[in-house]
Order: sequence, then C-alpha cells, then structure tokens
Amino acid sequence: MSVTLFKNHDRKLEAIAILVIVLPSFVAGCISDGGDETGPTTLSLSVPDMDKRSTDGGDVWDVTLDILKITTNEDEVKWIHMTVMVKDNSGGVLLQVTPLSKDSGFYGSAVEAWYVERGGDANEADVGDAIKITSMSRSYQAGQVTVMYRGSNAASVTLPLIF
Repeated sequence: MSVTLFKNHDRKLEAIAILVIVLPSFVAGCISDGGDETGPTTLSLSVPDMDKRSTDGGDVWDVTLDILKITTNEDEVKWIHMTVMVKDNSGGVLLQVTPLSKDSGFYGSAVEAWYVERGGDANEADVGDAIKITSMSRSYQAGQVTVMYRGSNAASVTLPLIF
C-alpha cells in the first residue's frame, strides 16, 4: 500500500512541476514588457512599370513600383527610413544603398530613387504610394531592386529581363 501511495504522490509532484515550469513559459509569450521594439516591416510591390525616356545621352528607363500592401508593427512607416539598392543579376551593385527623395518630376542623367506620394500623410508610405527609380541604362535589365526599411529588407523585385 505504501508503494501505491508514493506512486500517486510522485505523479502529483510531476504534475505540479510541469505546471510550475511549463505554464509560465506559455504565459511569458503573452505578456509585453512595454519595450519599443518592433517587428520587421515588409512591403508588397507591384510588377515593375517601365517607361522609356530619351535624353541627350541616349535612352534611359524609369521604373515605378506601386505599394500594394504594408505589413508592420509600427504606427507609421516614414519615408525618411526607407532606402533602395539595385544589383545586377550576378550580384554586382548598380545602385548603392540610396535614400528616397520626394518625386520632383525632374530627372537628371544620374540614376535616382524617389518616393511618389499619392495620398495620406506626406511623410509616410501608404498603400497606393510608389517607389520610383529613374534614368536607368540597359545594364539594369534583370536587376534586383531591394527596398530596405530601417536597414532591414522590406521588399525585393526583379526588373524585366529586356527593357
């Protein structure tokens, strides 16, 4: 009879130990410490919309990437924290990490990166706004555009194989 008593007693101790160890682990994931860390911000971008322009130096191409969706834990996604980079299909850098400027509508001969504000707060990216890269040569064909937010990858799009 004493053997049965110890077995039941051991099972109760095991159950209590499991509750004491496992339950706080589950609850810890549900409690916020009030910190201001946020998760990654991602953008869903449209298929590249290419436009050809003629300049004194020859033909160049501009690409517009519409923002279709923004996923973030932040209250607002500020343009000032967004940059773009373009690499060729072998990984060589065509456009180094570049902050976005507000689209002026006036484009020079150098490759530039812009944001196109179409509604909402002028300082924040919203669905319907766009990212634009201008004055690209044919060397940008099949290039990989990477959009970064606060230094982390937020989106990536491949340019058309042939302009």
